[in-house]
Amino acid sequence: MKRIFSILFIVALLVTVVTLVACGDKTQQIVHQHVFVDTVVAPNCDTHSAGYTIHTCACGYTYNTDYVEAHDYNTTVVVATCEYTGYVEYECKLCGYVKQDGFTKKDPNNHVFFYPEDYGNPSKAGQPNVARVVDPTCKDYGYTVYSCIYCNATTVFYETIVPETTDHTWGEWTSVIVANCVNGGVEARCCEHCGFEEQRLTSKTNSHVYGEWTVVISDDHINDFYEERTCTMCRYKEVGSNNETGILAFELRQNDDGSKYYVVTGYASGKTTSTVVIPEYLYLDGEKVYVTEIKAQAFMYNANISIVYVPTSITKINAFAFSGCTKLVQFTYAGTAAQWDAINKVEGWDYQSHEYKVVTK
Repeated sequence: MKRIFSILFIVALLVTVVTLVACGDKTQQIVHQHVFVDTVVAPNCDTHSAGYTIHTCACGYTYNTDYVEAHDYNTTVVVATCEYTGYVEYECKLCGYVKQDGFTKKDPNNHVFFYPEDYGNPSKAGQPNVARVVDPTCKDYGYTVYSCIYCNATTVFYETIVPETTDHTWGEWTSVIVANCVNGGVEARCCEHCGFEEQRLTSKTNSHVYGEWTVVISDDHINDFYEERTCTMCRYKEVGSNNETGILAFELRQNDDGSKYYVVTGYASGKTTSTVVIPEYLYLDGEKVYVTEIKAQAFMYNANISIVYVPTSITKINAFAFSGCTKLVQFTYAGTAAQWDAINKVEGWDYQSHEYKVVTK
């Protein structure tokens, strides 16, 4: 009997505890902590789909980061003429997909008097579009009128034929229109006595009209990069040097154990680019010496920098290294996000810089 009373007492006690808990603070709730699983979606040329990383929690909440363009483009700048608008053409290196944007309006002053190679008649490539020829007389020089291949604009080029009855004392030939890789030029000379001017054509040369230098990185390897620029006239590409030959400046330092390392101190004297590629290492007496730090104030207030490539050898970014870089939009890091986070970034290293994103592997 006593045992039954004991059981009844315990049951009553449990009911009382449950009631007290139910009557307690009803605002108290359990907060769910998201635990994400990351899934990387690679970019796809065939479907023109960008790559990105999906972060998914078991509760169903998701968000995406680390977007990568679907295509890896080569770019070509086509200059506007009196007939055609200019534009930038992008061609995917992998699948050949082509798109155009950056269109500029026609330039009424940019006439084309010589047939380009892609005009449709290869036999005329490099030849002038002759409108009419005026033969010389005993008094006047002969000349040729050339017409723009697109519009009715004309220009006059004087021949080198000198009438026998004209006795001028000529000065030196000077350049009036500089020849380049597509068009010939014009030179002129004047009579030292009467000021009469004679002009002559000059052949086109190998002098290219280059656009801006751009940085090309091969196979995402931080030390396998170079600069190139493209002629706006004939599309010839010139390959330049990389950072190891003078675009950036470095300072050699030594650890307590005698090992050596390099510190990026900024641009070399007189140098600047919109893309900064920090090499993983430099050679010293035939040996690799790794670049491990970016010096304080190295690129401070540089208004040209937009993209910075950082190798995994970098372990420290000192104070104000990229402070005030108002056009900075991206850091491309050769390692993982965790490795990027592990870099010792001294307070103020990116103070008042432009809002940027970090792209990692």
